[in-house]
Amino acid sequence: MANNLKLPDVQEFDLQVQQSIGRGTVFSLGYLGTLGRELPNFLDLNLAGVQPVVITASDVSGLGPIPNGTTFTVPTYTTYGNTALFGTAATAYKGITEFTSNVNSNYQSMMVEVQNRSLKSVQFDANYTWSHALDFYQNGTSATITSEGWFDPFGNARANYGNSSFNVPNRFVAYAIYNFPGIHSSGVVRYVTNGWSIDTSFQMQNGLPLTYGTSGSNSSDAAGSGWEGAGGLNIIPNYFGINTGHYPRHEVDDLRLEKSFDFEHGYSLELFANAFNIANHQNVDGIGSTSYKLASTGALTGSLTYQGQSSQTSNNTFLVPTSSNNSGWLYTPREVELTARFVF
Repeated sequence: MANNLKLPDVQEFDLQVQQSIGRGTVFSLGYLGTLGRELPNFLDLNLAGVQPVVITASDVSGLGPIPNGTTFTVPTYTTYGNTALFGTAATAYKGITEFTSNVNSNYQSMMVEVQNRSLKSVQFDANYTWSHALDFYQNGTSATITSEGWFDPFGNARANYGNSSFNVPNRFVAYAIYNFPGIHSSGVVRYVTNGWSIDTSFQMQNGLPLTYGTSGSNSSDAAGSGWEGAGGLNIIPNYFGINTGHYPRHEVDDLRLEKSFDFEHGYSLELFANAFNIANHQNVDGIGSTSYKLASTGALTGSLTYQGQSSQTSNNTFLVPTSSNNSGWLYTPREVELTARFVF
């Protein structure tokens, strides 16, 4: 644990105004801001032995942002043992992770809502949220980890600043419930015509952020994986930053049809027909995020192969969906559910 480790601090501020626009309908406009300070971070500080590694890009298709044959000379960590920080004992260890609190975040949002719950036959609520979340690569855990960390634990902290992994710029949610009017009758007619209602809900939002990363190590001499051998964030500076991509848009439309039979003495029978994701929209929840693959080609030399070249090659994995509608109760394929409930 770092000597100056501190507890996380969150500051939140919000403002909302509401205006009645007639017939029980309320219009709301709100702002919400949140600042996160002293958030946890995990840095491998036992890296040492920086050496220049020459990396050559390979992309015969010309589809990637880095031209085929481009070479880079990258300062790379090649050994463990930061004796300047930990003393001579450091050479007996590989990664030594410091649990520190040097990550900040900020979230700003605007919310617009129109709502009515007072009409006899109809209730509805529609709201839209615009937001932007930024941070210094917040990982959202308080347990010590070694598989993630900043791009370079000793480099410029700004290299890790960008869209948060939780950033969703636009989100729209709406629902409406309509109770069919009943008729004043008795007998079988009343049971058939009365007690019907229909409920629909819809949500649509931008897909979650996605970092176009790398896999592998840039040479056999690198201490760890990644562009500089630090084993942290697998990005390519000046080409792919933190969460500069995003998953495809997510949409879900659910529908419920309900029929209620009311009997004497408080008994009732309720029948439901629910359809989840009725449009069967493909909500991608897994996608190939490896933009380039690093590989060793010799001592202090490596290659960088683009992973989105062609459907006819094994390199076609970048931005190719790997999973859809497979996120538990949140995103599923179209499902239909029939339910009966007797109340007594």
